[in-house]
Amino acid sequence: TPPPSCVAALHARYEQRMGKLVTQGDTYAAELLSQLSYRESVNGLRKEFESKRGMRFDAALMIRPDVEYASPLPLLCGGEKEDNRVHAPAWSSFGGVNDRFLVSAAGRALDHYMGLYSGLCRDGMVTKLPWRWSGKGLNTERIYGWWMKQTSHTYINLGRGGGGGGE
Repeated sequence: TPPPSCVAALHARYEQRMGKLVTQGDTYAAELLSQLSYRESVNGLRKEFESKRGMRFDAALMIRPDVEYASPLPLLCGGEKEDNRVHAPAWSSFGGVNDRFLVSAAGRALDHYMGLYSGLCRDGMVTKLPWRWSGKGLNTERIYGWWMKQTSHTYINLGRGGGGGGE
């Protein structure tokens, strides 16, 4: 369960119309933080598996099961030089980094991308999120865009190939 202070801080900055998607009395921020926590946990399981087996996955995919992909996937990462790259193809851009699909080599960039929950809630970065001037609030894509810029050792490939859904 995300800490109440993290939920409240994210809720204050998040797009309020998303509240329609959750049960009355709940916040979309709490739901989103739970999803981010699960993503981070799965990445932790991957790292634990790699450590115990003494091996490294060639690539990690984050995909949605409810989407039909109309174009080919990007080339699956190759080599050590790719450990600082996340491939997040454009997808009906909402002004940030795709939060619904990614291909990445196992490494620094993937760990950073998947570490958004800890960054926001454990490291207090939620209070450093920018406020959107439009008055609408932030969305997940903008938060990921901001998050990926918080480190100097990752590269985001926002190429148009490999996405799905209403371009």
